Amino acid sequence: MESFSENYTKNKDRVLLIKYENLVKNPNDQIKKINQYLNLQNKINTNNLNTSNLRGTMGDSFLPSTFDKDMINDNKNWINFYDSIYRKIWAKRFLKKIGQKNLEIMGYNESELFKQIKSKKTLKIISFKDIIGYLQYRLYEIVRKIRFREFGFREVF
Repeated sequence: MESFSENYTKNKDRVLLIKYENLVKNPNDQIKKINQYLNLQNKINTNNLNTSNLRGTMGDSFLPSTFDKDMINDNKNWINFYDSIYRKIWAKRFLKKIGQKNLEIMGYNESELFKQIKSKKTLKIISFKDIIGYLQYRLYEIVRKIRFREFGFREVF
């Protein structure tokens, strides 16, 4: 994030920053900005944005194949993911790691994001999916360290 922010700040006059939420909310306006920025004389249009059949190994594997852009438009459904105390703590640490300055460059307000996370009421401490995800991450890290010879036996336990 530091590298992104630093390069964006240095090259602000040569960069077009498009927020995903704005692209979904006002695709025509954002596509127009892209066309103008790249001097494409309106060669890109919105006709195929909602009918894309792109398939591949990258991207969000949990995103439904019939994507409902209205789900993003209100920009509040993301908070439903943070339905446990564990996830809320993780999100707050992640946002702190990104940092207020970097969030502002990307068009987000750190305190507003914290307020939205706090507003999601939950009594659940952790979910089974979180435990499985954590174990998968730890296993991945062990394999990665072995592969790149970064392994120290004390780090396993």
